[in-house]
Amino acid sequence: MYEQDDASTDARPVRREFDVSNRSTAGISTRARLAVATTALAMVAASGRADPGTVGTVIYGIPSDNTPRSRTWSGTAWNSESLSLDVGGAPRWIVAKNCPTRNELIVACIDNQEDCNAFVYNGTAWSNLIEASTTLFTASERPMYIEYEQQSGDALLVYRVGSDSTAYYRTWNGASWSAQNSTVPPGNGDAKFCKLVPKPASNEIMLLVLDNNRDLSALVWNGSSFDNAVLLDSDAAFTGCECMDAAYEGQSGRCIVAWARNGTTVPKYRIWNGTAWLAEGSLPDVGGNTRWMRLAADPASDKLIAMTLDGVADINLIVWSGSAWGSTLEVQTSNPDTNRRGFDVAFEPNGTRALALYGRSAQSNVYYRTYDGANWSAEQTGPDISQPPSVIQLSPATGGSEILVGIERKNDGAFGTLRWTGSSLQSYQVLASDLAGPNGNECFMLTRSPASAPPRIVSWREVPNPDPETP
Repeated sequence: MYEQDDASTDARPVRREFDVSNRSTAGISTRARLAVATTALAMVAASGRADPGTVGTVIYGIPSDNTPRSRTWSGTAWNSESLSLDVGGAPRWIVAKNCPTRNELIVACIDNQEDCNAFVYNGTAWSNLIEASTTLFTASERPMYIEYEQQSGDALLVYRVGSDSTAYYRTWNGASWSAQNSTVPPGNGDAKFCKLVPKPASNEIMLLVLDNNRDLSALVWNGSSFDNAVLLDSDAAFTGCECMDAAYEGQSGRCIVAWARNGTTVPKYRIWNGTAWLAEGSLPDVGGNTRWMRLAADPASDKLIAMTLDGVADINLIVWSGSAWGSTLEVQTSNPDTNRRGFDVAFEPNGTRALALYGRSAQSNVYYRTYDGANWSAEQTGPDISQPPSVIQLSPATGGSEILVGIERKNDGAFGTLRWTGSSLQSYQVLASDLAGPNGNECFMLTRSPASAPPRIVSWREVPNPDPETP
């Protein structure tokens, strides 16, 4: 409990009391506790989180080894490689997420046995390994995902079991896994890609399921069950590429789902406003049938950025203002590949500014543009990484301007990282000479380190203070 004396329009001063989780206040003076509370409140107001740290963690798999590796970014360098848990097969896809309320990291992976495993790091050790499915029936696509509820800190794991249109799931409450549960999406095919997107400061999570019949379904997790399911499309553009994504607007809390429809160069979108699905709308024409799509949300506004890669290797950027899509900006016409996501976009942690990163065929540099909240910069040439990038992934830090970048190289499959400082890309470092699985699978993921779980203001009340001088 943090306290703050303050003047108000009332004749009597008031005392504001803050309950802040995840930080001990024993032995701290009232003045010091007030400083911590004021800092936490300012950070929450500025960015929706209360942690200025820039530490990060990367989880990745290497060939012929069943144990994913991990490293931690200290803010200046990566530490030495360490082992997690044996998952019984060589990893093919990895999803790693940081708990918003505890010193905890959770990982889900698909291995070459087409199994789905998940396990937890509590800040000290890896444990609680669970094999959720032994019948994903694919390791080329990603019919699973894991994410945390941003208010409770409970995790939700969604996955496929066999040839079945049912979506199966388990929850993690910080101590144990739940029994398996299930829900039936409106689509009637076998899942090829699943994606979970959490709503900030809420227990709501959006689930997208793309199946082998080209059905794209969306379901809303309310903290205890799925509801408000909708069939967004029965003819999505692709089933072997993630041609859809979702993001919550940073201020309104609405969720935008965007996707590609078969036979058209005009992507579609729908809005979940918290109670109902709004009518379908269209993005601007991107000139090709979108194979891969990413949406990035600005934490400081309701702006989003859509980044797309189409079947003729073009990359486009489109900004959502909070009410309408802007014009299409084509930034690349010769991406190294179309069957993998060789691009990404993300806002800096403090919002307003964004980074879009991509490659170019037969070129070993990375290329990028920045967005300042109103306009895109001219194209900039980033570091030479020796080979064209094959897969690119951006992970914003918890505060400031830093973004960590993960890159799988095209020819040798080597995995390396860069750091966006807010003004330049620096510190290219190869962490693994080859990643597990076929080149193009995302056998790695960057996330915030568990030590960076933020203090959260969980309540605030004002009460009369009879003696404002009382410490």
